[in-house]
Amino acid sequence: MLTCWTLTQPAKISSRRSLESVLNGDADVAPVDAYAHLLLQRHCPALTAGVRTIAMTETAPIPLLVASAGTDSEPIARMRAALVGAGQDPAAHGLLDDLVLEGFAEAKPGDYDVTQSWARDAERAGWLGLASREQAPAAG
Repeated sequence: MLTCWTLTQPAKISSRRSLESVLNGDADVAPVDAYAHLLLQRHCPALTAGVRTIAMTETAPIPLLVASAGTDSEPIARMRAALVGAGQDPAAHGLLDDLVLEGFAEAKPGDYDVTQSWARDAERAGWLGLASREQAPAAG
């Protein structure tokens, strides 16, 4: 079972840090990946109990699992087969349950078109970065 942990040097942007920022009053709203929220809700419920969802994007696939470009194809094929077969493997059911997953599926061309569209829209809108609360213009 996963446990709730404290990060000593957290990444600048993560779903966990987004939740912590809202709970600490450092942010009024923050983005949180739905899968990360589900994991935190299961394993660190105190982080999700004090927030509510105010908006959602359309459904998109979970992020890809990637390997470095120099990785041999044989271990990648073995890993792919193991992951895709995990849903039918009784030995994997406990881990999948901890991860709130039923299994894995191979990505198909076009599965991530929606996220590519979001990236193009954000770039066209000039959203190359987010301002910190100190940099944001005052409301009102």
